Amino acid sequence: MRQKQLTTGVGAGTNGRRGPQLFMISSTAMPGKSINDLEQGIYAEIERLQKEPIAAWELDKARASAKRGLVAGAGSSLNLAVTLAENAQAFNDPDRESGAFDRIAKVTAADVQRVAKQYLVASNRTVLITQPKAAGTDAAPKGVR
Repeated sequence: MRQKQLTTGVGAGTNGRRGPQLFMISSTAMPGKSINDLEQGIYAEIERLQKEPIAAWELDKARASAKRGLVAGAGSSLNLAVTLAENAQAFNDPDRESGAFDRIAKVTAADVQRVAKQYLVASNRTVLITQPKAAGTDAAPKGVR
């Protein structure tokens, strides 16, 4: 996808709470690029994850991003209080967050591949595509699902 310059960026993740999770992948198409091509590119990346191990640099980048998110969340007193309360209520462990860095470090390329094969399958997908109306029109462009 990067080589085709289909998107301004791709994000993925869960809300991190206990119970059934939604794993969301979101992306914004570059101006003039096909949303269908972008969607197919995302599916191709998922298939790549299912067939071959993630590269070490990609895993390192994901770990660093997850750790940055934890540090940023701990910077706010309100967010820290909410996290402590949620961990106490959901996991009976208000200090659960202190082990998050270790849990992130333990994720392996094999773990990513196993999870992709098990959960990132077409039968588990719900696809939502939004596209703003073209300027000066009252209707959304054709082909929006």
